[in-house]
Amino acid sequence: MTVAYVIERFGRYHRTLDTRPRLLVPGIDRVRARVDLSPRRLEFPPQPVITADNLVVSAAATVWCTVTDPVAATYEISNYVHAVEQLAVTALRSIGGELPAATMVESRLDVNRRLLTELTQYTGRWGVRVDQTEITELRPQAR
Repeated sequence: MTVAYVIERFGRYHRTLDTRPRLLVPGIDRVRARVDLSPRRLEFPPQPVITADNLVVSAAATVWCTVTDPVAATYEISNYVHAVEQLAVTALRSIGGELPAATMVESRLDVNRRLLTELTQYTGRWGVRVDQTEITELRPQAR
């Protein structure tokens, strides 16, 4: 497991350390965050998505992401995991709202590609790279 430690000196960012032993000055330096740099898999439970033709489709997704900049992941967003989850759900609902239900269910690859593009647009400034998205469920709900 690859980990990075974001160190603050007097309450301001000072440096980023890896797992090798280093000296910190007690009372001056402190570990602000321990950031896991290994790839993460985030699963989202099925969400109701209202399509362009006003039908409800149950959609679930999985997102694989990696922290590329521990400083940005610490200071640009308070909780990048939660933010990626919320952004994925919002993007999925937005994408679904533009497509008719039949098109959305049939074009899973297109929905995956659009979801990846939407997530990548925002997560880069948070120091997070979205590696892959996968729509795990697209099912029209019965009325």
